[in-house]
Amino acid sequence: MNTSISTAVSHPVIAGHEITTDEHGRFSLNAIHRASEAGAHKRPSKWLSTEPAKELIQELADQSPSEGFEPVAVYHGGARPGTFSHELLAVSYAGWISPKFQLQVNQVFLDYRMGRLHQLEQQALPNPLTPAHQREIQKAVARRCQSLPEAVRRNAYQSIYRHLKDRFEVGSYKDIDESRYTEALGAVQTFDLQGDFLAKVEKTAMALDADDLGNLKALCVHAQWVRRQWEMQLRPALAMLSSPAARELDEHIGMLMLLVQHLQKKSEALPAAA
Repeated sequence: MNTSISTAVSHPVIAGHEITTDEHGRFSLNAIHRASEAGAHKRPSKWLSTEPAKELIQELADQSPSEGFEPVAVYHGGARPGTFSHELLAVSYAGWISPKFQLQVNQVFLDYRMGRLHQLEQQALPNPLTPAHQREIQKAVARRCQSLPEAVRRNAYQSIYRHLKDRFEVGSYKDIDESRYTEALGAVQTFDLQGDFLAKVEKTAMALDADDLGNLKALCVHAQWVRRQWEMQLRPALAMLSSPAARELDEHIGMLMLLVQHLQKKSEALPAAA
């Protein structure tokens, strides 16, 4: 049996995780474990303690023509700490995690050996909305729909979620990329719920006096000032401090400006009181 494992410029990539090798071409079982998203009970050390794993390791060592070859190596320090094993053992470890995962690893390793995998060609994994941002989207949709007459709420819910899927080209709003959360929230806030939704309901025009209209416009002006101060001074300062609040504030101010733009467009159409 030829136990030497050649290493290419790139490494196999499983579920976005690069499966690195040591200097002898053994593959990182820790990286495979991370790619599987299995719990601590599926750690490499747990598998190595099983009798089937011990038998496989011994058989591979017996068949190796290289004197002193170790099918498994555990590094407790250095540049790449962790557990590394021969490719055949790595696939067996994947099978111990789950049969489905083993098939996935088999295919990736086969593609890797056939030269069909290149690190630079690996596409970044999608980064869907976090659970917290999913809830914020749900709340925003609910706030908009609950303000409508009960007879049209269901249709409004469906239309907003359909709009999100079409606009961001996803199967579910949950799959919207996290980097576009603010944009998604704005899409909910500015979605037009007029027309068919309110056709069956008599609408009473909102009467605003001159002071109300003036206050609305002043609010927009102050919001724009806040945005300028944020972009010119506050955001750079928080970034230098590595403050976790910077991203959240950036999202809220971005949402604020979307609402301002929406209000500015609507303000001219609001009727004033007689």
